[in-house]
Amino acid sequence: MTAALPAQSPRLGSVRERWRAWRAPAAFGNLGDVMTPGERVTWRVMKVYRRWSVFFVLQGLTILWWSDPHLFPGGLLGWNYVWSDLAIVVEMMVGIAFLNQAMRDGAFIRQELRELHELVADVHAERELVRKIARALEVEP
Repeated sequence: MTAALPAQSPRLGSVRERWRAWRAPAAFGNLGDVMTPGERVTWRVMKVYRRWSVFFVLQGLTILWWSDPHLFPGGLLGWNYVWSDLAIVVEMMVGIAFLNQAMRDGAFIRQELRELHELVADVHAERELVRKIARALEVEP
């Protein structure tokens, strides 16, 4: 007698679909940049972290921690370690996100400059052609 395989739970399928959606390239911003999954996570975390409500919650926690340090692990030294680590994590995320964005912006600007140089070269070539035709016809261009 063989045991029947359990049906796939809808929640598991949902997790797999979400993972596939996260892994799929997605356009971002006005230029349609394709961001990596890590960058998307970074931008989402920053979107949550850069809110006034988070700021006030962290300030309230700081006041509570400093008013009675014995309630928290490590006392004031623990507070220093936690906030130092949080600052490093946040600044690292911000730095990575902005560095990647700056590199994509640089690539876009270089591409636009190449196209602009090609257009300028075409205009100069057309202008030179007009001058040659004018000389051949002996007319003022």
